[in-house]
Amino acid sequence: MSEKRRIDFDAFVEWQAQDPKNRSVKVEIDRNGVSKVWVYDYNLMNGQHVTSVDEIRLEEDKEEQDRSTYERLKAKFEGRKKYEIDYKR
Repeated sequence: MSEKRRIDFDAFVEWQAQDPKNRSVKVEIDRNGVSKVWVYDYNLMNGQHVTSVDEIRLEEDKEEQDRSTYERLKAKFEGRKKYEIDYKR
């Protein structure tokens, strides 16, 4: 039999209350009693599944996503600039 974990709802309520206009928490309990907690920050436009408030790292994840997007776009457009320069010659 799988062990069901307990969710500290008060901690999630406190986290959401720190910025109530921009944070949301969704708790889902499936028919097997397995719970999932989704936290989302509308300012960051980023969310994640967690089991406790201590696991929330939306800002760090957003920073990693932004850095990855920046590097990908930088490589794409630097490549295009090189092509455009070569083409004009």
